[in-house]
Amino acid sequence: MNEAKPHVESDAGTDSPARTLGLFSRPEWSFGARVIPSVVVQSLGRPLPSWVLPVDEVDGDAECELVLVREPLSLANVAIAVGARWAGTAPPYRIALFPQQGPSLTDAAQFQAFPMTLGVEPGRMDTVSEALAILSTGHVLIGADLGMLWDAVGQRAGISGRAMVLDGIGDDARAAVVQHWLEEVSASGYGGGLLLMQLVKAEEHHRLTLSSLDAFASASMDRCGDRSRVLTGSLDATETAVVVIAFRPAKAVGREWSDEVTDATRAAIDKAAVLGDELCLKHAEGAFGVVAANDAIRGELRVTDRHTGRTQVFEDAGALLGAGWVID
Repeated sequence: MNEAKPHVESDAGTDSPARTLGLFSRPEWSFGARVIPSVVVQSLGRPLPSWVLPVDEVDGDAECELVLVREPLSLANVAIAVGARWAGTAPPYRIALFPQQGPSLTDAAQFQAFPMTLGVEPGRMDTVSEALAILSTGHVLIGADLGMLWDAVGQRAGISGRAMVLDGIGDDARAAVVQHWLEEVSASGYGGGLLLMQLVKAEEHHRLTLSSLDAFASASMDRCGDRSRVLTGSLDATETAVVVIAFRPAKAVGREWSDEVTDATRAAIDKAAVLGDELCLKHAEGAFGVVAANDAIRGELRVTDRHTGRTQVFEDAGALLGAGWVID
């Protein structure tokens, strides 16, 4: 599979970093000719991983977008480089992976375009992003998906995490390394939900069993308390490695909206004040949602969470406000 050469988007400005764009798709997992599902991968600073199919354009139907920010870049440059293509058609899940050596950049990358940002060990971004791409397709050893990961984190926006990668199959020695790493990142504020995923090359599938994975996970997270966690594995990855991601704890309470904001929300709903194709909303706990213009005009309050894709239907503006939603 050939890699695309880095290029600069013509509408991104002269200061934007070079990037490549591709799709994670596995035809052998499809039913007939339909590939399921697609994951958009963008790489800023270096070519795409070998497991990504380079493309020139993609549609707005991707399940997940992974952005690999390989070089230290300003947030403005990151936003410019990746924002134009997905304006108004962001996939339900958007995850940006930043080099862990840039903690100030990683911690600050909490802007709406990426509800989740991960600091990753330099040189291991391709492994972590492949794990997330596999998780988004649902082609895993134990039933899991990105929705479960979002639930484990416990919030819908402003999520940050730290990732580590260990080569090989999980065993007692690696469990001790994972335990030590989790203690270190917990002390730095990453004591929330966990993902532990074992990747295995297809030709090495015999090296992994459900019982061995369960034993490794139990040993790795033995002293993690009551954290929510997601455990799974893949028997068809491009390398054999363990991926662990630790997240910051969810915020304990949501914010309170002012009378001015709630009144403006009621007015917008009453008048079906829609800009473009949708009415944009935000939630007290950090989520962002939309009501399609046609629904708003008909008075149907069908709110779709931008990041999870889940839909809630409210009877009226009072019910919507009571659930924590206001206009954005």
